[in-house]
Amino acid sequence: MKNLSHLFVTILIGITPFFAAAEDSLPVRTDTAIQILQKIAISDKPIPQVVLDEAVGVAIVKIVRGGFIVGGQHGNGIILKHLGGGKWSAPLAFDMGGGSFGAQIGGDVVDYVFVLNNDVALEMFTSSNEVKFDAGAAATAGPDNATANKKDLPGKSIYVYSTTDGAFAGATVGGSYIKVEPEVNQATYGMEVTTEQILSGKVKGLPSSKKLVALLNGKS
Repeated sequence: MKNLSHLFVTILIGITPFFAAAEDSLPVRTDTAIQILQKIAISDKPIPQVVLDEAVGVAIVKIVRGGFIVGGQHGNGIILKHLGGGKWSAPLAFDMGGGSFGAQIGGDVVDYVFVLNNDVALEMFTSSNEVKFDAGAAATAGPDNATANKKDLPGKSIYVYSTTDGAFAGATVGGSYIKVEPEVNQATYGMEVTTEQILSGKVKGLPSSKKLVALLNGKS
């Protein structure tokens, strides 16, 4: 029985990276991002279209809290740069973790959409180095009034939306890190691809990116 237990553990350790890699892929992340946007769109606090139209970019991530996660929480997501005229870049993979996500959340999974309103915010999320996210200084809970117009928008670098009620009360995300994941991007787009190329629009997006872009442009 002990030998069988050891064998099971060995097999589990061996196959875990395979499943983790599959779940970590850009196609899977893109499908997850689509689901997150769809849920927020039909929630009590949808993202006003003017917010997305004026955005420089968006970062969409699923955060898992607690359990066996070192640092308390961790998530994999994607970033898209707004190129104007209804065009968005191909998805860029990034990693987010550590710190404290949300205000006293009881659940273990929270979905976030970070609307990036200027180049400083975009650079924070797409830096080649690990960057600490100072949400208190940069972010606020996003406006949710469907009739909002440009002159009514808060003057923060980042707006934050979530699929969990109250998950971003006071827009408090403290001490977390953000890091682009070149290995995930290269696994999809090729070994020579760079962050700059992906964000510039020179890299062709995934087939599922069309649905994602349609949602960002207010089309279902």
